[in-house]
Amino acid sequence: MNDLMVVLDIQHGWKGSWYDPGAMCDQNSDGVIEEWEHEHSLSAAYAEYARMACAGFGLRCAIVPDEMRASNYADGMQWANRLAQDHRGPAAFVACHLNSVLGDPPKRGIVGYYSASPRSRLLAQCLTQPLKQYVPDLVEETAEIPVDPQADERYRRSMHYTIREVGKEVPGMAAVCYEPAFIQHLRGDRAAADRHCRRIGLALARGLLTYTTHGRV
Repeated sequence: MNDLMVVLDIQHGWKGSWYDPGAMCDQNSDGVIEEWEHEHSLSAAYAEYARMACAGFGLRCAIVPDEMRASNYADGMQWANRLAQDHRGPAAFVACHLNSVLGDPPKRGIVGYYSASPRSRLLAQCLTQPLKQYVPDLVEETAEIPVDPQADERYRRSMHYTIREVGKEVPGMAAVCYEPAFIQHLRGDRAAADRHCRRIGLALARGLLTYTTHGRV
């Protein structure tokens, strides 16, 4: 068993009494957007596939429970911090999302990382690498983006918001915002969407495994 502790946070979804679906897209073009077509549901699906693949690779991997996210993103991040503290070893946090844009989006996978954290930058690089191999129909190019609350670009500030509380009490904990594809490219029926999510999950797990080697954790 590798010593790395991975925490996956599906940040959209139920927050106490209200539901945050994230981005939505009519994947099967039937004129109705069902719950499985929400960013929350698709992110949850690929995160679970990643968790199972991590277990097969011998990596410890936990998903932030829904009940630990009572009101906002910070709740899940604080749960991850506590888990990492108890682990007392190397840890990595992945905020699980899908990208979205009006119009015709590029086939691009993006990972945002703490600009001042070499470990987070390395984790971002390891996570982008497998995307073109596992989901070439969804991702033709990748980018690692340094995120900062003072950045001029709103996008970089927004990505920072998803990881802002991670590692404050756990020095060396890597944290990234994972947006492996644009939701508009996960087209097809529910079974097709599940196949997309399975491949994204495998890509995520493979990148985490690579991080354990390159990061010497």
